[in-house]
Amino acid sequence: MNSGFIIARLQPFHANHKLSIEDAQRHYDRFSIGIYVTPISPSNPFTYEERKRMVEYDINGADVFPFHRPENFISSFRALKGKVGGSTFVSGDARKLFAAKVLGFDTEYMPRRDGPTGSYVRGLIYSRNPEYRKYVNPVTVSIVEDQIFRSRLLSR
Repeated sequence: MNSGFIIARLQPFHANHKLSIEDAQRHYDRFSIGIYVTPISPSNPFTYEERKRMVEYDINGADVFPFHRPENFISSFRALKGKVGGSTFVSGDARKLFAAKVLGFDTEYMPRRDGPTGSYVRGLIYSRNPEYRKYVNPVTVSIVEDQIFRSRLLSR
């Protein structure tokens, strides 16, 4: 059985993330998604649990795990050995691919897709532009519309 994994912020999880993950999943029997655990900030407005719900809505059978990012990628990947050892790390980020390779992971380059980025989608959300709904799933829309998230947005 071959397995792969990615690590991403997914702030928020959007259509390009979904397409990239689905493309990568086709090459593996088992595919895991590590989501960075980040403090709430303007560039990281969603909690880990919120992003996990976003992913699980769109990716059937998603194996999602929290990824606590230390100061450097080498330390980060060392911590992953027990969770996804023997898996291929899939990314479009050369720094992450290098760190994974140094620690003995097989790696696969996944080109970044054209189209809206998380920064673009967050900008639409922050400007209260309903166009953001074209790029996200209903779970994300409900989280954005939720009073708790709205209060976080207003306090930014």
